[in-house]
Amino acid sequence: MSWLEVKATHGGGPAMIKIGRRVMYRKADVLAWLEENSRTVTSTSQLAA
Repeated sequence: MSWLEVKATHGGGPAMIKIGRRVMYRKADVLAWLEENSRTVTSTSQLAA
């Protein structure tokens, strides 16, 4: 199961739309989600913080 499938099932990922059986993501929704849920790190030690 892909990460997007897990997030679509359990929540927390970008907004999705469903057309028939296909799950699709609008580019603007994905980019907005990335902007809200990402941070810049310069060292792996920052990931634990």
